[in-house]
Order: sequence, then structure tokens, then C-alpha cells
Amino acid sequence: MTNMKLAQSYVPKQEFKNIYAPECALQHGTVFGDLHAAAGTDGKKIAKQKDNALLVELSACAFTALDLQLFIDVNPTDGAAIQLYNETVKKYHGLKAQYEKTNGPLRNFVEQSPAAKFTWIHAPWPWE
Repeated sequence: MTNMKLAQSYVPKQEFKNIYAPECALQHGTVFGDLHAAAGTDGKKIAKQKDNALLVELSACAFTALDLQLFIDVNPTDGAAIQLYNETVKKYHGLKAQYEKTNGPLRNFVEQSPAAKFTWIHAPWPWE
């Protein structure tokens, strides 16, 4: 077998600028305004209803953190991106705690149970 080059990837240099707020990033499918403009998409509008406003904000933070994480994978020394990522993750954890206090856990498999048995099932459910 010969050492033939079948394909070569190219990733253009992306700059950390024109950053959307989490709610806008979720609507447009990226935290990077330049990528959104280049794609020429309008983004899907996410309705903020009274009942789900906190959940939409939580989703926006999670999406923004993931998009920033992907950027940091390629630009691991970008201090501004790392700072915004850390702030977004901190905000996410605060919103998650606020949501779970009222509505119960978002996921039942994320944390280990400190007790000998699972106790989360005995907590009040959102419809109770």
C-alpha cells in the first residue's frame, strides 16, 4: 500500500469577536455573530413563555458554553474566550440550581447518590 494523500482538511482561523448573548446564540445556532452572518440564516425564534422562560435561559447558557468549548478546543490560549466560558458555566449552574429548586432535578443520572438508596424520587414532582 502506498502513502497516498486522500484528503486534507482545512479549518479557517476564527476570531473571538462579535459574540452573541446566550439567548441570541440559541436562536441563531451559534454564539459567534460572524458565523451566523456567513451562514445567512435567520435562526429559529424560541418563544419565551412565562412557564418556560427559566428553562429557555438555562438552555441558552448550555448551548453557549458548548459553542465556546468548541472554539476553545481550537484556540486553547484565548483568554477572553476562556473567561466568557467560565462565566457562562457559572451562570448555568446558578440557573440550574434555581430551576431544580422549583421543578426538581433536570436529570436523574448526573450525580452520584450520597445515600445508600436514591432519594430524589421522594422529592415533590413539578405537578404535585
